[in-house]
Amino acid sequence: MVCTKFLLKHDTGMVVQELSIPSGFVPDLSTLGQVAGVKRSERKGSIVAIYFDKISGSSLCYSIVMTREAKVAKSQKSYVRTYDYYEPANQATVFYQPRTLRDSTVCDVCPNCCP
Repeated sequence: MVCTKFLLKHDTGMVVQELSIPSGFVPDLSTLGQVAGVKRSERKGSIVAIYFDKISGSSLCYSIVMTREAKVAKSQKSYVRTYDYYEPANQATVFYQPRTLRDSTVCDVCPNCCP
């Protein structure tokens, strides 16, 4: 689940949220059409970009379905970057790692590689 809210006192214009896709996962963008305020969404390589008309001071939370299609061990954390489309300096980035990746070991991916 992704939650966000605008911390400054004035309203935003269009806001973009970029989610880096964790290694081995594929996002299902069709689930985003049901989220209030989403203008559009698109995949750009390993990034999902979600465009909102605006984000207010109230929390906006949504889920994006990501299906694990490959096992990967020792993956790096992914990020969510949120910024004002018209004032990109107004931005914040947080990092996350799905539990399935955080707990994966090389032995999970390659059992023959382990004693």
